[in-house]
Amino acid sequence: MILIKQSYLNIEDLLSPADAKIYQKITDFYTDEDILYVYLINRFVNLKIKDRNSGTSLPFIDVTESIPAKYVQDETIVIAVNLDPLNRFPSVKETVEGEKQDLHHVQIEIEYIDPCPFFEKRWDLNIQTRILEKWDSFRNKNSIITCKDYQVSPISLWRRPGYQSRVIAEGPTQPVFNVIVPRGMRLINDFTSTKLGILTLEDENKLKIGKPHVVRMDGKESYNIVLNKKSYTNILNDLNEESVELELSYKVVNKHKFYLIPLFGFLLLFIGYEGFNFVKNSNSGTVNLIFSFLFTYLILQVSYLTLYLSLRRENYEIPFNSIIIPSIIFSVFLLIASFFCMP
Repeated sequence: MILIKQSYLNIEDLLSPADAKIYQKITDFYTDEDILYVYLINRFVNLKIKDRNSGTSLPFIDVTESIPAKYVQDETIVIAVNLDPLNRFPSVKETVEGEKQDLHHVQIEIEYIDPCPFFEKRWDLNIQTRILEKWDSFRNKNSIITCKDYQVSPISLWRRPGYQSRVIAEGPTQPVFNVIVPRGMRLINDFTSTKLGILTLEDENKLKIGKPHVVRMDGKESYNIVLNKKSYTNILNDLNEESVELELSYKVVNKHKFYLIPLFGFLLLFIGYEGFNFVKNSNSGTVNLIFSFLFTYLILQVSYLTLYLSLRRENYEIPFNSIIIPSIIFSVFLLIASFFCMP
């Protein structure tokens, strides 16, 4: 017997060095069985299952082949988690069908990485990443884990660079979701961009949610999305809670201050071009002024490159990232050309 009491879902979006999502589901349940069967979509890596109380890992094994096919959906893997011995978990008494049962309260944490998340991207100009993802899709089309190419929306001037994500949560879930976005980005924190609905209903947006609460941690922003529990409970009255699927949709964009980085790259390129024209048209009497300009320009380039590389090393997401490196290369070329054009 397994009685699920509550579940919490934590989600972390990753864009560097590759698109992925980290899922962490914390579930409390009462049981008298020493084996727990977990059903997962066959699209995950780095699976970890542990006891939340002690922090110890729980042993598990793939038992999909031993489960009758009628109980296993396509692209689903069945994991058997060993809870033995049960007496290490707190004992509880629960009334089931009019009888009191001696059960154990288990709280487990299931964490894994989804290497093929649903990201709908806007203003995606990273040609190198697009080519690599196309190659991976071609190479892995006959493998166990395959990724569908993400959708790219048409470029619109009033739409900022970013992405929209969609998450499906199965089974009874507490009315709280925690979403962690990449460094340098933020959730569009309004009442229309974040939506939560039940897939079995015709109107997917019936659930009411409040404005997400944000907490900053380790350079990232964590958003607690809380839905109206009363409206959630009322809707579930006519549904089978075990088969409920919640769909969470949210939009993420780059923070304003990081737009200064590509802008400064273009500014350096412009200064380099004007400096090249100045050096080319100068005479021998301005050698000291030329050296002063080239030295200052070199310092600006080194400082800018150091800042950019340090941010990328810490996995900050920078808008229009793919055009920054070419602007740096052209700036260096203009610096060298200016040096050789000195009178």
